[in-house]
Amino acid sequence: MYQALFQSFAPVLGAAGIRALFARSVKLTAADFPCLGKIPIAPIAPIATRPADDYVKVVQHVIDGLSRLEPAIAAEVAIGLCATLLGLLTKLIGEPLVWQFIKHALPVTDRSGREETK
Repeated sequence: MYQALFQSFAPVLGAAGIRALFARSVKLTAADFPCLGKIPIAPIAPIATRPADDYVKVVQHVIDGLSRLEPAIAAEVAIGLCATLLGLLTKLIGEPLVWQFIKHALPVTDRSGREETK
């Protein structure tokens, strides 16, 4: 999910921008989940030396760290991290644009025209 979101937002924010927001999200979320603060995030490399998919490595590093936690705790931390990231993105570019990118990154079935089952 994170990779899909990052790939969707990267054209607008750049790889460095989305990585910086993700790193900030980790730091902010760690206030509520101290276990997250124990997962080190490498400093952002200079733009000239950073590969385009560098943010994918950062996310994978955090996911690997979360996988060492109890599943229920890992899920709670991941949800908190995602909420914090989306909150930062909303402050930066606005809620309508964030929703457009989310719909593009994570398409969902439109159920608006279907009848409910009894």
